Amino acid sequence: MLLVVLAGHDAASASEPRLVIAPQIAAEAATESDFHIKVEATSSVPTGSTIMITGLPKSVTFSAGKAITTGVWEVPLPALERLKMSVSASESSTSSLIIFLTITKKDLVILASARSVLVIQGPGEAARLRAAAKKAEDERLAEAKRAEETTRAEEAKAEEARRQAAARKAEEERLAEAKRAEEAKRAEEAPAEEAQRRAAARKAEEERLAEAKGAEETRRAEEAKAEEARRQAAARKAEEERLAEAKRAEETRRAEEAKVEETRRQAAARKAEEERLAEAKRAEETRRAEEAKAEKVRQAKVATDQAIAASQQPTPATTQSERLVSMGDQHLSQGNIVVARQYFLRAAQAGLAAGAFKLAETHDPHELSRLSTHGLMPDAAEAKRWYARALDLGATDAKARLARLGQ
Repeated sequence: MLLVVLAGHDAASASEPRLVIAPQIAAEAATESDFHIKVEATSSVPTGSTIMITGLPKSVTFSAGKAITTGVWEVPLPALERLKMSVSASESSTSSLIIFLTITKKDLVILASARSVLVIQGPGEAARLRAAAKKAEDERLAEAKRAEETTRAEEAKAEEARRQAAARKAEEERLAEAKRAEEAKRAEEAPAEEAQRRAAARKAEEERLAEAKGAEETRRAEEAKAEEARRQAAARKAEEERLAEAKRAEETRRAEEAKVEETRRQAAARKAEEERLAEAKRAEETRRAEEAKAEKVRQAKVATDQAIAASQQPTPATTQSERLVSMGDQHLSQGNIVVARQYFLRAAQAGLAAGAFKLAETHDPHELSRLSTHGLMPDAAEAKRWYARALDLGATDAKARLARLGQ
C-alpha cells in the first residue's frame, strides 16, 4: 500500500516537511544506542503524523512506537527526541533503511521520506576498530612529540653555540682593550720610536683581530646555514610523515565508503529482482484466474447445450422434467446456482411441482444462507411467486415456506 500512495504524492513541493538523518548509522550488536532523526518543516506538521521506518533486520527494536510487520516500525513524532535503538544480534550486518513521515487520512499519505544505511558491528569488531584508531592516534602523537623534542634539542644546541661565541667575543674585546691600555701606558713611557713601533704592532694586531673576526663570522654563517639545513630537513621529514598518515587515513576512508556503496548497490539489485519476481507472479496469477474463468464459462455453456439437447429428445414429459430437476440439483451441488435455476425453471414451466419448489429455493433468503452462497442477491418476492406455483402444482411443503416468508 505504501508504494501506491507514494506514487500519487507530490514530493516536490517546497512547502513540505523534510526528514534529516545521517546517510550511515553504525550500531554495535547487543547494545542500545540513540537513533537520531529530525523533522524540518517551513510550516507545522499535521497532527497525528508518525514516522515509519522500513528495511529493519529482525534483531532491531526501538524504545517507543510499535512494530507494524517484520522489518517495519512506527514511531510517534513526540518520541523522536529520546528515541533509542536496541540491537539483539551478535553478528555483523548491513541494512538499507527507508524512513517515511506519514499521516493516515482516507488512505496512508506520505509527507516526506529519507534513506540511510544501518551497519551493525559484532561485539568484538567495534572494540577492535576503536583500539586500532587509538593506537594510530598514539603513534602519531608520539612521532610528533619526538619531532618536537628533536627541534628543541637542536635549537638549544644552536643557542649554546651562540652564547659561547658571544662570550669568546666579549673576552677577546676585553683582552684587546687591556692590551691597548697597556700599550698606551708603554707609549707614554717609551721614546717616540717605541711609540711608532708599538703603533705598527697595534695596527698589525688590529689587522690580525679583524681577520680573526672575519673568520669567526664566516664560521658562524656556515654554522647558521648548516643549522637551517638541518631544521628544514627535520620539517620536511615531519611533513612527509604527516602526509603519509593522511594518505593512509584517506585510503582507509575510501575503502570503507566503497564497501558501503557495494552493499547499497547489492541491496538495490536484490530489491529490483524481488519486485520483478513479484510482478511476474502477479501476472501469472492474473492469467490463471482469467483461464479458470473462461473454463468455467465454457463448462456452463456445454452444460446448457447438453440440457437443451436432452430436452429436445422425444421422451415423456414427466420423465424429461424430472431429468431437468436432477440436472439442476447436480449444478446446485457444484455451486452453479445460475445454471441450476435454468433447469428448475424449465421443469416448473413443464408443470413439475418439484421444479417450481426448487426454483423458489434459489431465490429464498433462508435457503441461500443455508447454502453459504456468495455474490447472489436473494429475492423474497420471486421466491413467494414460485412457492405459490409449486403449491398449485401439488407441493404441500410450499405452504410452510410461504408462511416463513410472511405470506
